[in-house]
Amino acid sequence: MKNTLIVISSNREMEPQTRDSVQGLCSAGAQLLLERGSACVTFARCRALSLACEHLRGAFAERDVVLMLDDDMIVPLEAAQAVVDAARSSGAPHAAAYATVVKRLAAARWDGHPGLWRTGLGCVAIPKAKLFELEERSESFEMNGKAYTAFTSAGAHKGVWMGEDFRLCENLGGVRLLPVWLSVYLPSPFLCLRAKGRRLCAPASVEAGGRWVCMFAPDCSRRARFIFCGRGDTGRREFVP
Repeated sequence: MKNTLIVISSNREMEPQTRDSVQGLCSAGAQLLLERGSACVTFARCRALSLACEHLRGAFAERDVVLMLDDDMIVPLEAAQAVVDAARSSGAPHAAAYATVVKRLAAARWDGHPGLWRTGLGCVAIPKAKLFELEERSESFEMNGKAYTAFTSAGAHKGVWMGEDFRLCENLGGVRLLPVWLSVYLPSPFLCLRAKGRRLCAPASVEAGGRWVCMFAPDCSRRARFIFCGRGDTGRREFVP
């Protein structure tokens, strides 16, 4: 994790297990930039990335990859390192796979752009050069006397609503999705149990800190089938990187 800048936007306390994950990443050499105080997610993302660019030109100039994390993610060191290494070696943004609260992959293919995705920002690694490029061609705005860059936005787009996460991915030129192990705390007991017919993650009886965890397990094949289970409700989703 050396030369990596972790960026988290949060208007609440981080989950204890997320804090433990972040501490582990920092112990491995990462630096944390925590943005707080805004209830507007879009503005929070823009402010966090604006501050990141400011620090990447100053005190953290040696950092060459920004790793965006959400405040409810469990990110093992190996998973974070795999995403950061892929972004660093390719010069392109990469993201880890994880499920949403409605048991769907937090990503969607970007139509017309083979191999590229629009993803949630739970774990996205962005090369510094790519972030600077986006900063250069994005509009700036002022809030409370301070200038920020509009890295992303949210609103209607081609007849559908697009959140700030998918918009940022498009503005970056698309994101490549890696099928690496990642977890997010959910209010219901959803667990990804199998990929390609093999049991790859914890059994459904596993519970952490009084809350259940939804997991994606490592699988580097071209095709992996994930099954989500919880309270007798089973759904199937197919993920092809």
